[in-house]
Amino acid sequence: MNANGSSQRRLVRKAKVWHEHYAPTWHGSRIVYSSNRVSNFNAELFAVPARRLTFTRGADGVLGDDGMPDYSSDGKRIVFTSNRDQQGEIYVMNPDGSGQKRLTRRRGDDWAPRFSPDGTRIAFT
Repeated sequence: MNANGSSQRRLVRKAKVWHEHYAPTWHGSRIVYSSNRVSNFNAELFAVPARRLTFTRGADGVLGDDGMPDYSSDGKRIVFTSNRDQQGEIYVMNPDGSGQKRLTRRRGDDWAPRFSPDGTRIAFT
């Protein structure tokens, strides 16, 4: 939609009632978001139009959620969280989903990563 709320249009539809799409981020005309469209208990990252970017094993009782994506200011990297290693950690990847690399190895969960405006640092909670 436009900044004033006009010209709204749906970019992603729910195929099933339990589908949830959340945490969108964009760079230019590219949008990445998290969704449980593959499995009710395993969120993955997708690009618009719907194209799956992460393929993390997970299910009810098996951690594997990928979420909270953010584009770098130059659009060349996406930072996100994943609990694929049994706790929330920060990962980075290329916009096409390739080159996934774990950045943190800390006790507890790391969430909500965001690139600094110049793309040289990542802040997270």
